[in-house]
Amino acid sequence: ADNAGHVGAHGVHQQEVAGVGLLAFHLRNAGGHGNGGNAGRADQRVDLAAGQLVHELGQQHAARGAAAEGSDAQDDDLDGFKLDFIDSFRFDGADPAVAEDYAGRDIKSLPLAVNRLLSDVMKQLKAIKPEILIEFRQSYIGPAIRKYGNIFRAADCPADILTNRVRTIDLRLFSGNTAVHSDMLEWNMNETAETAALQILNVIFSVPQISIRFAELPDDHKKMLRFWLDFTRKHKEVLLKGKFMPYHPEANYPVVSAENQQEKMIAVYQSGIAVKAAADSGTLFIINGGNDSEMILDFEKDPSEVMIYNTFGELVNSPVLPAGLNKVEVPCSG
Repeated sequence: ADNAGHVGAHGVHQQEVAGVGLLAFHLRNAGGHGNGGNAGRADQRVDLAAGQLVHELGQQHAARGAAAEGSDAQDDDLDGFKLDFIDSFRFDGADPAVAEDYAGRDIKSLPLAVNRLLSDVMKQLKAIKPEILIEFRQSYIGPAIRKYGNIFRAADCPADILTNRVRTIDLRLFSGNTAVHSDMLEWNMNETAETAALQILNVIFSVPQISIRFAELPDDHKKMLRFWLDFTRKHKEVLLKGKFMPYHPEANYPVVSAENQQEKMIAVYQSGIAVKAAADSGTLFIINGGNDSEMILDFEKDPSEVMIYNTFGELVNSPVLPAGLNKVEVPCSG
C-alpha cells in the first residue's frame, strides 16, 4: 500500500448518490488511465436506498453481500477495492420504518447497519486474501474507520497542488500507519517540466497516484517523472515512515520534514523561508517545492558537501557554503 507511483483510474467523482461505489483494482497491471488498461472490474457501483440498506442488512443479507465481494476478489484475483460513497447512506427526512415500528428490520440504526456491512465485507475479503487492499477517501475517513481499510486517499482536487498537499498532510497526522495516497495527479502537458513536477513534490510525503497518459507526455516530462518516482521509491522509508513534522498549518504547511536515523527530508513550498540544517542532520535533502529559484539555507556548521540538482536529477552545482545563512540558487522543483 505504500508503493510510490500508483497509476490510478478515476472512478465516479463527487456524485450525490445513496449507495456504495466499488472500484476494483489490479496493482500489477494498472497501466491504463480512466477506464482503459487492465484495471480489473473497475468502477462498479452498487446503489441501494438508505432505507432498503438498513432493512436488508440482516445476517443472511449482510453475509450474502460480503460473499459477493469475496467472490470477485477470488475469481478475478483482485488486489483490492475502493469502497466509495459510504457517507451517502442517509435518509431524506424521517426514517420511513419508524411508523412501522421497524417491522422486518434486523438493524434499526443506519450507522450500525453500515458498520455491519463493512465489518462483514472485510472479514470475508481477508479470509480470501489477508493482505487485501481497501481504499477510502475523504470525507468519511478517520481513526475509527481504519478497522475497515488500509489506504486513505485525499478527496478529489484535480490539478490543485495546494489542496492536495494540505489534505495528504492532514491525513498523515491522524492516520497512524495507514497508507496515505494523494488524489490522482494530472497536469497540462504544455507546462514546463519544473511546473509539472510541483504536482508530485506537493504530495511527496504520501503515495503519489499518477493519472496522466504517459505515452503522450513530452520527453522532458517523462524524464522528470521517472526521476521523482525513482526518488520516492528509493527514499520511501523516510518519506512515508519517518518522523513526520509539518509546520504552520495556519499557512497551509509551507515547510514539511521527515527524518529517520539515516536521512532527513525537508520540503519548502514558500519563498523567503530560511531552512535550518542542524549539525546532526546527517544526509539532508532539501526540496524546492515553490516557484522561486532561490532558497535560504541556515547551516549550524560548515556542510561537508553541497550538491544541487535540477528536477531531472542532474547535478548543476556543487557550491562551498559556510555555516550560517546562505542564499543559494536552486532550480524550481530541484
